Amino acid sequence: MKELEYPPLHPEGIKDIDEEQLYPVFVQPFGRGQAHDYRQNLLIQFGQFINQFKRLGLKAELWIDGSFCTRAPDPSDVDLVFFFDLIAIDQLEGDKRDLFERLFTNRKFMKAQYRVEVFYEANSDLLAYQKWQRDFGTCYDDVTPKGIFRIYFN
Repeated sequence: MKELEYPPLHPEGIKDIDEEQLYPVFVQPFGRGQAHDYRQNLLIQFGQFINQFKRLGLKAELWIDGSFCTRAPDPSDVDLVFFFDLIAIDQLEGDKRDLFERLFTNRKFMKAQYRVEVFYEANSDLLAYQKWQRDFGTCYDDVTPKGIFRIYFN
């Protein structure tokens, strides 16, 4: 069955935002009502995931995509790809190492817990950037351009 297509919230290219802009970009445009409330709850769960991620203290570039980045009133999840320095990941120890493993290697659990579909790549891998730009940069038809939202964590 073909996915229902909704117009993108950002038409094409990468749009840099910060955490304070998440609500104005992804929830506020939906006014009041069911779509607003649904997206607000999804954003709260996404925010809980981000709070867990911040405990790692890692620098990262985060790309946000999926139907959450469209006018869809009820996206099932938020698609994410993080770009990291893999050396910094290798240097994580103890509780931080365990937390990283939970957040980034158990995708089914993260989707159930936080409603995020999360992936990660090396920030030095240009082919990975190109792959995700191609995958995230178009709608379901693989032709219509769709913007990618990006947040940097330092």
